[in-house]
Amino acid sequence: MLTPLAANVLKISSEKYSGNIDPELLLCADFKLCSVEQLRTAFSDLEEFGYIEKISHCSSRRKFKFLFCVTAQGRSYLEEIKVLPQSSLPQFNFNISENYGAVGTNFNITINNSFDFDLLGKLITQNSSAGSTDRRELEDLKALLQSIQNQQAPVEKGALAKFSGLMEKHSWLSSPIASFLISQFFSK
Repeated sequence: MLTPLAANVLKISSEKYSGNIDPELLLCADFKLCSVEQLRTAFSDLEEFGYIEKISHCSSRRKFKFLFCVTAQGRSYLEEIKVLPQSSLPQFNFNISENYGAVGTNFNITINNSFDFDLLGKLITQNSSAGSTDRRELEDLKALLQSIQNQQAPVEKGALAKFSGLMEKHSWLSSPIASFLISQFFSK
């Protein structure tokens, strides 16, 4: 894998120059902020991968004692970079059977931080039989949530924990409870 500097040297050498290229020209024109040592390392990497070929040696008074040309393998590498597919955003899939306040698209989500107790009452009516123990517990849970929202009573530690068995038994209850908790969290 090429370093970013080596890849940039290869790209600029291929695009701006043809034939034998003088590294000192690159140093003066295109890589003024790079040190000679950084460019030497980049040229060594490019030569090691076979992307450039050092052609001739120059006088000893120069910073770089060679000329180079971009090889077919180097041009092929540049072509591969151009055709690499653009990285796409990671995809997350959330499967939600019923939605009680979150609305969104693939990229955005909006959370409605209000809670509808009437909807909870309808769900309780639909999912439990009148007079059953579950119905009474569900109504108690609804009353607790209303008192929490109205701040009629301080919330005791573990207040919702006594309803955990009820939530296990009625999986549909998890979503409205989560919606309620989100609304409480974001409204404070």
